[in-house]
Amino acid sequence: MKRFILFVLFGGLILPVSAQDGADYSFWSDLEDDKKVAFVQGYYTGLARGLKILGQEAARMRSQDKYWSPPFSHENSAKRISEFFTDPMPDYAEIARMIDVLFENSDNSHIKLETAIYILMLHHGGKEQRANTLLLREQKRVLKGR
Repeated sequence: MKRFILFVLFGGLILPVSAQDGADYSFWSDLEDDKKVAFVQGYYTGLARGLKILGQEAARMRSQDKYWSPPFSHENSAKRISEFFTDPMPDYAEIARMIDVLFENSDNSHIKLETAIYILMLHHGGKEQRANTLLLREQKRVLKGR
């Protein structure tokens, strides 16, 4: 009986959290400007830390085995994370303003925040065609559901 109660409590508390799709316009629009900048800074700190960990793990494995090469999933993960960074990189406040501008268009209000940042950084990094294709795909996805 105790196990059942623990299972119900655990499932009741954890499942709603894991069922969330991620931050979107409603989350972003409720934040004050300074909180938006802090969110972007935290997001990018996490991305940079993840990229650093991938690099450290690859270096550790190479030091143990000189013939080791990173698996495709490792290389692909590092490549995808790197796409969130551009040269030159805009400051956090500028990224927050870019997100605000993207969300001003009501067609974009359904786009998840992570995807919005990705689209903006692709565009900022000179990959406008890819960014526009992704933006149109996201807009079509929601219009299809109406």
